Amino acid sequence: MFVGYAKLFIDIPGSMSLKDKRSVLRPVKEKIRNEFNISFAEVEDQDKWQKATFGLAMVALNEELIRKKIIEIIHQIEVRGEAEVIDSDLEIFATD
Repeated sequence: MFVGYAKLFIDIPGSMSLKDKRSVLRPVKEKIRNEFNISFAEVEDQDKWQKATFGLAMVALNEELIRKKIIEIIHQIEVRGEAEVIDSDLEIFATD
């Protein structure tokens, strides 16, 4: 069994307020939770209008599945056109 966790650093250039930020991120969070069935939460930058940092965690039978899901999640965020993933950190480890 493998456990993966990632941190996604997101830029929201059109946001002019926290309300704008939430209106962009809320549908993204809902879609990702529903489609990918992973733990997903904003973990930093809650008070910044044009930035967001998300933490993701998942368990899978193989490492490649975790990598594939994270790439799909990044694509889902960017395809909407309102936000861009500017950086990401991914850690995957095997459990005994």
